[in-house]
Amino acid sequence: MAKLAFVNIGILLQPFGDPQVRGFEERIESVFDVAERSQGFVALHGNAPNVPDMFRAPEFAGRVAQNLSEWQNLESLMAYAYGGLHGEAFAKRKEWIERGSWPSTAAWWVSDDQPVTWEEAHRRYELLHHRGSSPEAFNFKQAFAPDGAPYTVDRDAVKKIALENQVRMQVRDYIAAWNETESERRLTLLEAVFAQDGQYTDPSAHAGSRAELSALIGAFQTANPGASFTLEDGIDHHHGHLRFYWSLRFQTGVELSGMDYAERAADGRLKRIVGFFDA
Repeated sequence: MAKLAFVNIGILLQPFGDPQVRGFEERIESVFDVAERSQGFVALHGNAPNVPDMFRAPEFAGRVAQNLSEWQNLESLMAYAYGGLHGEAFAKRKEWIERGSWPSTAAWWVSDDQPVTWEEAHRRYELLHHRGSSPEAFNFKQAFAPDGAPYTVDRDAVKKIALENQVRMQVRDYIAAWNETESERRLTLLEAVFAQDGQYTDPSAHAGSRAELSALIGAFQTANPGASFTLEDGIDHHHGHLRFYWSLRFQTGVELSGMDYAERAADGRLKRIVGFFDA
């Protein structure tokens, strides 16, 4: 079996710490968090010990942004790269990243038991820069399979995986809102996943807006200090409808489980949630 190694390198318009690239820096942690929660993700490597030889000139000092990751396949990588939070950052890249003659990415296949190093990443990146796309180092436009044959990315699979990622992260953030005790942070989580005029109903409560749901959650936490929700495996969804299962553990050790049915609005946010408790 093989895994896909992927290095992403960009030259910032200004050095790290400059106000002009603050938006880029502020997104780094959250973008990496999204990667680690994406379908097909294998590993994310830490800070590089150096930069490629081609970027060691003084004019590049402090401006080289790079990351190195591993994925199960090209479709999963592309679903992450062009979707969700990373896709939003990618669309804004001209605000922070210099456009040059160098490639922005390089990918190559390695066996599952083979380590991926920064030294090898830089070698592959420069190989792509000097020779163009090949089985040894390639880009999305001219990709190759693990056996070295030209490969056509399955665009339908990319779209499906991107939607899976979006739904899964949306539900996780919704569950996180139920566990958030600080009202402003809770409302921030809900703003991203729940419609402003969304409706929430369960056997014992109802909320007719995002603000009402946040207040309902706050009241629940006040009445049940230490209670914690956990999202169970498996989220079913189709045509804007979804259901997911959760468990609730109270500080006393009592546990409750249940299922929520939800509908998504045109913008992707949840517009209606109906909760069911197990007997």
